[in-house]
Amino acid sequence: MYPALFQDIKKAKKYVYIQFFIIRSDKISMKFFNLLKERAAEGVKIKLSVDRFGGNDMSRTLVNDLKKNEVEFTFSRKASMQHFFYSINHRNHRKFVVVDEQEAYLGGFNIGKEYLGNHKKLGYWRDYHLRIKGEGVF
Repeated sequence: MYPALFQDIKKAKKYVYIQFFIIRSDKISMKFFNLLKERAAEGVKIKLSVDRFGGNDMSRTLVNDLKKNEVEFTFSRKASMQHFFYSINHRNHRKFVVVDEQEAYLGGFNIGKEYLGNHKKLGYWRDYHLRIKGEGVF
């Protein structure tokens, strides 16, 4: 999925809207972040939303760097102290990307090297992502 996704982001002319549950701070993620910053610098509107717990690998420095480089970033589903146990169990597990109303991705992938299927602790598993192209996007 990553090669196709990265290629579609590279071709974006107007916008890329992204929401993931988990984004790590590893090699794959850094390539992803750098691509987003590059496209934002070229005038493409980039919006990125990550679940607060799923994005716990993302340092404040990294988040500030994205924002400084014109990537609109937010953590979704922040925990609430008023209803703490409810809020930590009510996570946002959505994973989707929309590129210029032309391509969309939807499925189980997140951004991180463990999704390549060779994580020492978790072993090999397969998540699926669907790529939709054309009129089905909107």
